[in-house]
Amino acid sequence: MKYRFSSTLSYWLAVACIACSLASATSAAVTSLEDLKATSRAFNRVAEAGIDAVVNISATQKHAQTLPNQSSTDPFDFFFGDNFFNEHFQQPPANQTSLGSGVLVEDSGYILTNHHVISNAADITVTLSDKNEFSATLVGSDPRTDVAVLKINPTTKPLPAITLGNSDALHVGDWAIAIGSPFGLSKSMTVGIISATGRSNVGIVDYENFIQTDAAINPGNSGGALLDIDGRLIGINTAIFTKSGGYNGIGFAIPINLAKKVMSDIIAHGHVIRGWIGVIIQPITPDLSQQLGLASNAGALISDRVPDGPADVAGIRQGDVITHINNRPIRDYHDLRNRISQSPIETPVSLTLIRKKKTQTVSVLVARFPDDVEKIAAVHHPDTLGIRVETIQPDTHRNPNLYEQSGIMITQVSPDGPAAGVLETGDVLLEINNTRIETLSDYTKTIATLPPGKKVLLWIRRGRYSQYVVIRPK
Repeated sequence: MKYRFSSTLSYWLAVACIACSLASATSAAVTSLEDLKATSRAFNRVAEAGIDAVVNISATQKHAQTLPNQSSTDPFDFFFGDNFFNEHFQQPPANQTSLGSGVLVEDSGYILTNHHVISNAADITVTLSDKNEFSATLVGSDPRTDVAVLKINPTTKPLPAITLGNSDALHVGDWAIAIGSPFGLSKSMTVGIISATGRSNVGIVDYENFIQTDAAINPGNSGGALLDIDGRLIGINTAIFTKSGGYNGIGFAIPINLAKKVMSDIIAHGHVIRGWIGVIIQPITPDLSQQLGLASNAGALISDRVPDGPADVAGIRQGDVITHINNRPIRDYHDLRNRISQSPIETPVSLTLIRKKKTQTVSVLVARFPDDVEKIAAVHHPDTLGIRVETIQPDTHRNPNLYEQSGIMITQVSPDGPAAGVLETGDVLLEINNTRIETLSDYTKTIATLPPGKKVLLWIRRGRYSQYVVIRPK
């Protein structure tokens, strides 16, 4: 009897366990289904918040654009693949119509889009989600960030502007929703995640701090909205990386915080006002990090300063490594450049730097990016002597017999320039007309004083030996 009781008890316990498992499975299935429905409703809300604010842009260009080549970094190469236009069009039409998207960011009619969508446009037409068309005015654009601002005049009712988010608060893995007009198909929405933030060195524009997403972006999505799960605008879709011309899972968007700053400057001043401290910076490679005794590759190496610029006045030196701005760490030299450019003018910033393995803090007054920056850039690309030069770095010697540990090295000699046949790549420039040359600043200052057409005495080191040479600048 005891045995039979135990067996009966075991039977009913087994039945109960099966029933519990079935109930648990059913409950889990219901819970999962409700979760999916909740997610779907969240996307419904995003669509309701964003679709009406995204517009279609049609721009007729004044002149045919220069066709991109295989080495081009034009954003359209990313959309269509290398040399797409060269392979498919022999003679581009005199007037081209580009299709893209834009985002209404103010109910008064201001629209954010990409510079490349409206570049050289003679006429810009904006079509709203309700099919109403407006002729748009170009308020201004900034090719350095690929941001443009348009304005349309609304009718009696306010326009459906989007709510702006905070791109600095994004995390990898967050939902990302793209809305635009791919291939002219308006009101198209795709969903993905934030794949990366702070993406730079992509080669699309000068100031890069892209949001990377795997939300499907295709031709025509340019200038459209990238939204978060709350339906707030976090970026302006700009480009995709592709070799086929179609979606490959890598898209880039301009962070809304950067786009807001550009838009504000354009509306207020007609152009972008950027911060500047007058330094020439370079990335920190693993070899440089080891040579400089750094703990990581993060930060930016100061390879030179503009004479009498803010950094020079503040005491920043060649060889300093900037690691923090206002106590916030910087990722790399792109990060330093971007954050300085967005800093308020005539406002000090605190820079934490490493100098000879010791950490210190320097206050630098941010100045306005100078109008004659091309002259400053000539420090890298001087044409007077027909050569290009750079600061010597211990790990980047191009000449195995280079004995100098500091100074200026010639990295390129123009075959048609005055130095052709006299100077060689790898030569170290020691003096110009008996003036010692130790930094790029020295070189720039001295070159600027040379009288045109008169012979110049150079003292150089080539391998083991130094020598004097004479050339006549153009």
